[in-house]
Amino acid sequence: MPSNKSQEAITAENESTAWDLRQQGWTVQRIARRLGVHHGTVVRMLARVEARVLRGLERRVENQKVQSTHVLDHIRDEALQAWERSKAAATRAVKKRKGRGEAADAEEINVTEATSSYGDPAFLDRAIAADDRIRRIWGIDSPPAKPKEDEGGGLNVASRAAAITARAKAHGEAKRDGKE
Repeated sequence: MPSNKSQEAITAENESTAWDLRQQGWTVQRIARRLGVHHGTVVRMLARVEARVLRGLERRVENQKVQSTHVLDHIRDEALQAWERSKAAATRAVKKRKGRGEAADAEEINVTEATSSYGDPAFLDRAIAADDRIRRIWGIDSPPAKPKEDEGGGLNVASRAAAITARAKAHGEAKRDGKE
């Protein structure tokens, strides 16, 4: 019975199945038997899916960085505005008595007193803290990251994915050129 599915749809379905089974702990050989393909095909499928998953995660991380930066920018701006307001001369209305004590001839007058202010440094501390968090989010003022080894002694997932993708691409080119 002829299939109405395109080759792309079948490949996508096989990649999804292979990924799901691998996440359940299946070996590459077992997945290959289940799908009826060569184990090298499964390795390449898993490499493509892993690369797509990693790209998606990288986009999500970048989006979260941007959102966090917007919030911290707002916090910094609010703190700096509060700092400016705290430097303004403060005035207060005070009622004073002219004359002595509670005497009947004592007159009550309204006086406005002005006090100078050097600003509340706590607002500057908040603005500086927001800047520090923004720099940390984007890796500014940090030494370049070194590839981390995983517990198995190998490179991290991103490095492994890049290596697998490169091998799969080289394998595909060799197969295309008839060298395999």
